[in-house]
Amino acid sequence: MIAFDTTFLVDYLEGDPATKAFLEDRNHEPFYAPSIALFETELLADGTPINLRDVLIAGICRHNGACLVSRASHFEHVGGLETVAY
Repeated sequence: MIAFDTTFLVDYLEGDPATKAFLEDRNHEPFYAPSIALFETELLADGTPINLRDVLIAGICRHNGACLVSRASHFEHVGGLETVAY
């Protein structure tokens, strides 16, 4: 099984021929993208990158439907994440 990191996913979305070749050479192998990599890719595509620790926090909260209480305003840019400022 192959797991893709954020760099691979971003390169693939940007049309990098190396990613296409990689997939074609391994078309018989199962692959997946960890949900945190998908989430980080989504933030990068939206132009709202945040630091890795906060990506993990936001991804876990969004995945579990939790409301995140924080004074950090960058969490407000994460789609599908309910935030409450204090």
